[in-house]
Amino acid sequence: MKSIIFLVGITFVIGITLKTIIDIPNKRTKESFYRYGGFPSIHTALVTSLSTSILLTEGFFSTHFAISLIFGSLIIRDLSIRDRIDKLGEKELKNYKDIHHRVSEILGGFILGISIPIFLFYLIP
Repeated sequence: MKSIIFLVGITFVIGITLKTIIDIPNKRTKESFYRYGGFPSIHTALVTSLSTSILLTEGFFSTHFAISLIFGSLIIRDLSIRDRIDKLGEKELKNYKDIHHRVSEILGGFILGISIPIFLFYLIP
């Protein structure tokens, strides 16, 4: 079964599991399910997985793919604001740091969001 929902759902499960494992040394595993920030970016993984899944199932010239690509790009762009905010001053924005992602966290989510749907798409008959 190669449905878009299935591919995105598996990406979410793998991403949140990976995030929880990475958070074990920080003793924040319970927070991993609902907190923003951290590696990998689940938001990025999901929007990238959605676009990749639509690309694989409907093709490059699909209207759904174009829409998902546009909205996914906006979401990823907004997540990257953390790097710019960090440069403004750590003290004033101390609580804001846990809300947004670093570029490395976004890149991790991006790679996760592309690789899992492609792997599953070609693995499952």
